[in-house]
Amino acid sequence: MKKILAKINIIAVLIAFSFLAVGCGLFFDPSKYVRASFDALYKGQFEDYSKMTSSAIDQIERQYDICCESQIDVFAKLFGFTDEAGNVSVDDSTREQIKALYKELYGKIEYTVEDKSEKIQDGYIVHVSVSPMLIFEDSMNQVNEFVDQYNADIVSGKYNDKNAYSQEFLNRLYQQKILEIFKSKVNDVRYGEPEKIDIRVMKNNDKNSNYINADDLSKFSKLVIKYPS
Repeated sequence: MKKILAKINIIAVLIAFSFLAVGCGLFFDPSKYVRASFDALYKGQFEDYSKMTSSAIDQIERQYDICCESQIDVFAKLFGFTDEAGNVSVDDSTREQIKALYKELYGKIEYTVEDKSEKIQDGYIVHVSVSPMLIFEDSMNQVNEFVDQYNADIVSGKYNDKNAYSQEFLNRLYQQKILEIFKSKVNDVRYGEPEKIDIRVMKNNDKNSNYINADDLSKFSKLVIKYPS
C-alpha cells in the first residue's frame, strides 16, 4: 500500500491540564507561575511548579506524560502511520519511540518569560517570546524523498513476496525510517525568529486561585513547534 503524507495543517494537541489551573499564595508572581507551568508541561522540570502550588511531583509528572502522549496520534496521522481506514496503526514500541521523540523535542523548545507582568481587571498579562522549532520544516525534504522511494519500491514489486514481506513488516519498515530521520536531527535543531505572545493569568476569586487562559495556552502550544501545512 502506498503511503501519502497528510495534506492538512497539523497543530499541537492541547489538553486542559488540571495542574495548570492552580496558582495560590499570598505573594503570587504571575511571571514565575507562567514560567514554572511551561517548564513543567513541556520540559519536564517539575520542582518550581511543585513548590509554587504545593502539588505532588508524581501528579505533575503524570500530566506531563499525557502531554507527550497526546502528540503520538498527531505525528502518526501526519506521516501516514495508519491503516486503510485512516486509523492510527502503530505498535507499542513505536508509540514509545514517538513519545520519547517529543520528550526530547519539548526539552529543547525555546521561550523567554519577561519578569515584569501587567495588572488587568481580572488577572495579569505576562509577556512571552517563543522561538518556533523548525525540525519538521527541515526534515520534510528527506521525508518526501524516502516516501517517494518507498512508493516506487511498492509499485516495482520489490515487496510482492508476502512470505518475506508481510504488511506488518512493511509498516514497521516505513515507520522506523521516518522516526530515524527525526531522531537524527534532534541534536541539531534550528529555530525561527522569536514571536511574542501575551499570556493571560486569570483570577478565580471563588477558589482564591489563578490559572492560565486556555486560549493563550493553545496559542503558545501552536508556536513552540512549527508543523508543516
